[in-house]
Amino acid sequence: MSAFRSVMAMNAVSRQTGLFAPKVFTPALFARFYQGGPITKIFVGNLPWSITTEDLSQTFGQYGDVVDAFIPTDRETGRSKGIAFVKMDPEAATKAIDALNGTQL
Repeated sequence: MSAFRSVMAMNAVSRQTGLFAPKVFTPALFARFYQGGPITKIFVGNLPWSITTEDLSQTFGQYGDVVDAFIPTDRETGRSKGIAFVKMDPEAATKAIDALNGTQL
C-alpha cells in the first residue's frame, strides 16, 4: 500500500487526478482508491434546490463509503441545478441505487 508523507501530498495527488475532494476523503479511503480501486459515479436527478453535499454524503453513506459528492450550480444565480454526482465503490453504489431509486431526498 502506498503511504503519503503528509496531507499536502494527498491533496497534491487529489488535485492532479481530479477524483477526490479533500474535505470528503480519509487517508485510508484515499490510499485505497488512489491505488487503482474502482469508483462508480452516480448521477442523481430531480433534487430539491436546498440539498447540500453533506446531505448527499449522509444519505448515500448509509450504503458505503462516499468518495465525493458534487452538486453543480448555475453560474449566474449560484442556485443548484437540481442534479448531483456521487462517487462510491461499485458494490456500495449498486446498493445505494437499488435502495434510493425513485425516492425523494
